[in-house]
Amino acid sequence: MMDTAVFPTLCPALASGEWAEAQIAILQDSPPGLLADWLTQQELGALAYVRLKQADLAPALQTALAPVYWQSVAATAVKLDLLARLQNAFAVAGVKTVWLKGIAFCLTLYPDPAVRPMNDLDLWLQRADLPAAWRVMADLGFHDKGLWPDVAAIPPHITQLDFYPGDLKTSPLSVELHWDLSQREGVRGRLPLARWWAQAVCVPWRGQSVKVLSPGAALVHTAVHQILEHRAEIRWRWLLDIDQLVRGRPDYHLLPSDWPQVAAVADTAGVLPAVQAALRLVVRELATPLPPPALDLLAQESDAAQRQMARHIANPQRSPVGKVLLNAQNTPGWRQKTAVILPTLFPHPNYMMHRYHIHHRALLPLYYLARLLKGTLIALKLVNRKP
Repeated sequence: MMDTAVFPTLCPALASGEWAEAQIAILQDSPPGLLADWLTQQELGALAYVRLKQADLAPALQTALAPVYWQSVAATAVKLDLLARLQNAFAVAGVKTVWLKGIAFCLTLYPDPAVRPMNDLDLWLQRADLPAAWRVMADLGFHDKGLWPDVAAIPPHITQLDFYPGDLKTSPLSVELHWDLSQREGVRGRLPLARWWAQAVCVPWRGQSVKVLSPGAALVHTAVHQILEHRAEIRWRWLLDIDQLVRGRPDYHLLPSDWPQVAAVADTAGVLPAVQAALRLVVRELATPLPPPALDLLAQESDAAQRQMARHIANPQRSPVGKVLLNAQNTPGWRQKTAVILPTLFPHPNYMMHRYHIHHRALLPLYYLARLLKGTLIALKLVNRKP
């Protein structure tokens, strides 16, 4: 039986495009179907196909991965076409956006957009433009989760609104409209949003100009997303994004002078340990070469409160309920704490109807009670769990 534990040792070659003898040996010794399945499960199939073709390696594996690549080409084309329609509709409504994460990186970091899979389409807008954007999404036939009836009802701690083309449980993608770049309590509102918005980079695309975060801002945002929002979960596509940001491309890369600013912004926002953890993670998993200014950032000391927050938030065992409790713990005042917890336990009836496929509103009390009991049980387990 082939030991699939050796497969991650191929990831540095997928990041750099340079293959060592040991990695070539793994390609030669591995059953093509088994390795193709692993690469596909890790969301690396399309990238592996392109890298192998570039290096003229493992033709049998290329054949096994070809369908994965072309499926990704088709899916990416559909999503980019949707983005073009959204961009045009928002422009007519006077809504300006900055593209985030996958949709920005597939155009700036990778030679082929299809090698960077994406499920969510993330757009950053100004909070004042949210009502107009919401109307645009509704006019295009998208549905929100039904958590809030209108913009005025969205609680202060919420920083994004998700839209789906159909049922939210079976939808192939979502469009996420963000007006802050972190929902994490203790981070929300501390990132230099006004500066990042003003310094957004214009990227030519399909005869128009779209905006993405500057490379330095994208690095901080991606590190916060990887380490704090998703509790240091290893998702190869996110690690590759950080790796590619560090390696850079001629038209989108960090300058040596950008690194001190990245360190200063991260320290001021209280997320320096998250940026350092993300860089150490890609060095460990992808052998990412760090320039001297990045090594200076790694050596920089942050205060104890920042380090404690990063360790606490990035706990990989933390459940969704645990994250809600953590946000409440870091929210001052019982009224504000209640405002964080109640929408999770008792979301809007429209959301409940969609989420649980409830056909009769009279059944809602039973589902609310079940949701409350489940949340309470999980909370008690978390409280009683030994550190």
